[in-house]
Amino acid sequence: MASWLQNNALEQERVFIRNTLGNKIIIFWLSYLCFLVGAGSLAGAITTNWYISVGITLLGCGSSCWLWATRVGKWRIFLALGLVACILTFGITALMHRFTYNSSHVDTFWLIQQRVLWVGRQVNFGLIIGSIAATISGLLGVIASETNSSKLGYYFVDTDALLVVLAMGTCLGLIAAWVLWLIVGTLAMFFNWGYGWGSGWYISCFLTLPIGVLACAGLVVAIYITLRWYQPLWLYNIFRK
Repeated sequence: MASWLQNNALEQERVFIRNTLGNKIIIFWLSYLCFLVGAGSLAGAITTNWYISVGITLLGCGSSCWLWATRVGKWRIFLALGLVACILTFGITALMHRFTYNSSHVDTFWLIQQRVLWVGRQVNFGLIIGSIAATISGLLGVIASETNSSKLGYYFVDTDALLVVLAMGTCLGLIAAWVLWLIVGTLAMFFNWGYGWGSGWYISCFLTLPIGVLACAGLVVAIYITLRWYQPLWLYNIFRK
């Protein structure tokens, strides 16, 4: 009896993986890694404390294993990617720790005279812009994938839909965030808001902005996967009313 139950459970796991992830299971693992690295890096950029950032990454790994590994299996891959995420998070946090957030610089611009820019404001500016852009792009990806997919069903996550959500949250979110950075950063330079063009502009544009994008895109994808696996009919009916 025990052997039959074990074989039946393994068969259900194989069927679930095949129907849910198909041959594109790599998209699921990329989503998982994006979620872990993004969450940990966001905490590291805010606190510059690797204990907190790695702890957040481990918390995300544990919650993901609890929610997803019972369905997907493959515990070793979950743990291995969790270790990779911890290493990446530690490196990003160590890099952010090198910046002095409360330091300021006075820059002189042609026509608009002197402007004071703060490293901490540059960091926050990039995180906020990236988070907003990735959240909106990710939600648009959810709407697009749910309304256009023809394979949605009970306990079924369309692999193309998952790819759409991940791609729009990260790639489109990054492009949109850079466009917003150019607009808001230019306005900040003219009105002396303490961030944007000037000293430390690269911190917000090329470091904390991608961190914000990765964090919120990963969060949107993680929530999407969880809702589709555990409340598929509820989510399905939202877009079909």
